[in-house]
Amino acid sequence: PTEGNILVTYAVTRDVEQHLTFSLTTDKNLLGFVAFINIAGVAHELTGYGAEHTATFTTTDKYEDNMPLNCMWDVRGSGYGQNFNFTYMVGSENEALKTLALSETQDNTSALTTLDGQEVAVAIVNRSFAVGNLYTLVLPFNVDATMRAEKLPGQLTRLNNTIAKENGDLRINFVDAEAIEAGVPYLYSPSADVANPIFTGVTVSNDLHPTMPADGKAEYHGIYAPMNADALHGIENGYVLGGDRYLYTTSSLVETQVMNALRGYFVLNFSSSGGANGAPRARVVFNSHETEVATGVGNVQDDNVPCTKVIRDGQLLIMKGNRTYNAQGQLIK
Repeated sequence: PTEGNILVTYAVTRDVEQHLTFSLTTDKNLLGFVAFINIAGVAHELTGYGAEHTATFTTTDKYEDNMPLNCMWDVRGSGYGQNFNFTYMVGSENEALKTLALSETQDNTSALTTLDGQEVAVAIVNRSFAVGNLYTLVLPFNVDATMRAEKLPGQLTRLNNTIAKENGDLRINFVDAEAIEAGVPYLYSPSADVANPIFTGVTVSNDLHPTMPADGKAEYHGIYAPMNADALHGIENGYVLGGDRYLYTTSSLVETQVMNALRGYFVLNFSSSGGANGAPRARVVFNSHETEVATGVGNVQDDNVPCTKVIRDGQLLIMKGNRTYNAQGQLIK
């Protein structure tokens, strides 16, 4: 758990007489903290902080292997407070603790390769998110809807389809997502400021899964290592998200520009006469499952009822009265 960017970690050891010692340490030079631990329903107070802000407790009871203990730390200090629950399996103190600290400024690929397919006890994402901003985001592990709402509150969306406009612009349509899939890039708009979120009990995957809608006009790629200007310039038809939700070509980025890890970029495969100097223009929109294209397409049948072209979830449909046809003029509803 973190509070004010304070990281609290615990460790467990067992002596030859099978007594357990629980240790809790903070990562900052604090004035001190008070900690309590509840082990299998029995509360114990830690009366001293110990060296380097480490609190310890040794049980008088003895515990044999493969006995699960439901525990809770309650940590209190000046200006902060935090409690967290965990299940501890006796005997697991003999196993190496697997942890992962993802950094937006470092290449994470080596760590992800080493831990691929393994569950990590703590995964710290060293990245901050501020209310009012829109972020590209990719993580190397699944996050279910409950954990996502707790650790990354706000709107999470994923690429669904594109919408070509009459003026030559392209709309990149994102739709709501509740959970995070490993390697899939998303857009994230926080409802509260988030700093260095911690995810527990997640399984690492070093695979990336770009999103490529069937309409073929846009691709969305995530990265686990920073990309410098040379790498960004080398992306054919590459685009990055701007603060105004328009996409801008990677070839126009300055030489000092770096895209940090755990983010994403776009590849657009369309031509347009819109935008400055005839460059294609593209903009991110949200939850436009059905968007009308303001251009007539004539009649599907020989009568005078007008038709309207509609893009629905990436599929071209023709609306004629209360009937719906596909792009080949076949009645589907």
